[in-house]
Amino acid sequence: MAGRILPKELHIEGIQTTVPCRVTEPGARRLRHITAAAANGNANANANANAYAAPLFQSRLRIVLYYRSAGKEESAWTVAAWMKESLGTALAEMPELAGRLRRAGVGEGEGGWEVKLNDAGVRIVHAAVTEVSMAEFLEAVAAEADKEEPLAYWVDVDGESPEYSALLYMQVSTYV
Repeated sequence: MAGRILPKELHIEGIQTTVPCRVTEPGARRLRHITAAAANGNANANANANAYAAPLFQSRLRIVLYYRSAGKEESAWTVAAWMKESLGTALAEMPELAGRLRRAGVGEGEGGWEVKLNDAGVRIVHAAVTEVSMAEFLEAVAAEADKEEPLAYWVDVDGESPEYSALLYMQVSTYV
């Protein structure tokens, strides 16, 4: 790969939303309270529960799986459709991943944070890397691990309106 330029840009081809395959049951199960103090390791965080816990809510777990397609008929769109169907089934069992973050009302969590189980969905991103092949990219990533991160699409949780931010993104990327 000597002299070959690593991808500088991720080309987003489409974004879809996947929702649970069945509606989340109504009632008390519609909210999940979050204890930000415990997650931040700050015992005094409840003193200012209205403060936006940016480090906590901007952290993310990236899992990247690479595989070669089975053939020409297996396009990224086909893989995304399979993912969407499977993910819809999984979200029915774990609706928190399809919910949205919001500030808890007074008396419901003392102004802290909660995940509203509103079936808003998970974002699936279809992307393309046109500058290099997957083999060339993996060879470069083996030498420099930080090359992989810019190719994972992510939108941070909006501190002003977190209820519009997806909590989970999945991405299908194609290479030349």
